[in-house]
Amino acid sequence: MLRFTYGKNTQTVKILRHLKRFGAIMSVEAFELYYATRLSGIIYRLREEGFDIQTQRIIHKGTNYGKYILLKNDTNNKMFYKYRRHI
Repeated sequence: MLRFTYGKNTQTVKILRHLKRFGAIMSVEAFELYYATRLSGIIYRLREEGFDIQTQRIIHKGTNYGKYILLKNDTNNKMFYKYRRHI
């Protein structure tokens, strides 16, 4: 079962829904949309659950950003099926 809290208003579930719908998220988006200040921590928990999320580094004007991409593969499809009632 899910190791993180899975109420419909938790930041982790909101980020997971965003990844499922749009495929990727950056920390700026997470903060603006969901007030999530520790996106890396949320991504870590999702990876620990078994989701396959890739990190892409983006360098813009001397600043590094992380873009988290939910891969479209069988592992993630099985995870979404397993937790379909919660997400």
